[in-house]
Amino acid sequence: MSKIEKLLAKYKQNPESISVREMITILKHNGYIGVNAEGSHTVYKKEWVAEHITLAIHNNKLKYGYATRFKKILYPDD
Repeated sequence: MSKIEKLLAKYKQNPESISVREMITILKHNGYIGVNAEGSHTVYKKEWVAEHITLAIHNNKLKYGYATRFKKILYPDD
C-alpha cells in the first residue's frame, strides 16, 4: 500500500484526524490546484468542477466541519 493510499484510507475512516498539510496532499492527488491565496485562506479549484474548496490554514489541525464537507465533495459515493 502506497503512502497516498494509506492517507486516503485514513481520511475516509476518520476525516477529522487529517492535518492541513495532509488535506493539501489529498486535494492535489484529486486534481485540485491552489488558485487564490489570500491571508490564511487558499481556494482550490479543479477543471470542469463547479464547486471549489476554500481551505483555512490557521493551525495544523483541520476543523471537523471542513473535513466532513470536503469528504462529501471529494468522495460523494462513500
